[in-house]
Amino acid sequence: MKFIIKHRSFFFLGVIVVLGAILRFWNLGNLPVSLNWDEVSHGYNAFSILKTGKDEWGKVFPLIFRAFGDYKLPLYIYLSVIPVWLFGLSAFSVRFISALSGIFAIPGIFLLTRSLFPEKQIAIGHWKLKIENLSAILLVISPWHFFISRPALEANLALTLIIFGGYYLLRFFHQKSSLLPSVLLLGLSLHTYNTARVFVPLLVLVSLIIYRPPWRDRFMKNVYAIILAILFFGLVVFQVFVGEGTARYEKLKILSPATIFQIGEARTQSSFPPLVVRLVHNRPV
Repeated sequence: MKFIIKHRSFFFLGVIVVLGAILRFWNLGNLPVSLNWDEVSHGYNAFSILKTGKDEWGKVFPLIFRAFGDYKLPLYIYLSVIPVWLFGLSAFSVRFISALSGIFAIPGIFLLTRSLFPEKQIAIGHWKLKIENLSAILLVISPWHFFISRPALEANLALTLIIFGGYYLLRFFHQKSSLLPSVLLLGLSLHTYNTARVFVPLLVLVSLIIYRPPWRDRFMKNVYAIILAILFFGLVVFQVFVGEGTARYEKLKILSPATIFQIGEARTQSSFPPLVVRLVHNRPV
């Protein structure tokens, strides 16, 4: 009991993590009731990599998976090779990495919140609860996080990597040698989900502006981390210029070819006068 009282925050966290694991892994293969098309793509490509070292299009260990023409980033698929190898190709094995990421996010948000708000407490009636414990509880029961932790979603894996990457980045700013794990985790997130390729560079830039660490003293001691960061970001830049990195953007951007075609169709079918049609149905609008 003395040990539990002394380490009650971590004991409490352990209980919360177990609860989160039950919620995220219970009947995982059957709920949601069916695999969506992205999950099918993840599973088949992971199975193909496991058996042949190639994706479904015959490309050897690709850094971007063509899949159904949506060009998926690779990390989730490569990690899924492990549960597919252990448990066979099934709904459970395809969703395993996402559920596991959802569990790891719980201690991640605990550590990140404690670093951002040390010793901060929230009064709930006569009880005082540390904010890191409250954040862990809220993440466990959040319907939003619960939902994305059960299907195979790369965004969930990216979220967990960003949480831990942000935690180690804060440690680095507070004069602790944690730049290498931060670069590794944030760098991996860049190859997990496309949104991270926009969000993570902005997160790092804003953090540098806020904390302003001494460049010469701090960064010169982490040469390997700097080299790794250049490799991660350089690969993203290379993929963008090659074309595969922007394939998804080309399909989803506001003025995609399909949208431009729809504008032209709206013009031809409109009953308004020509001047009004041009004012209403055009690319700037």
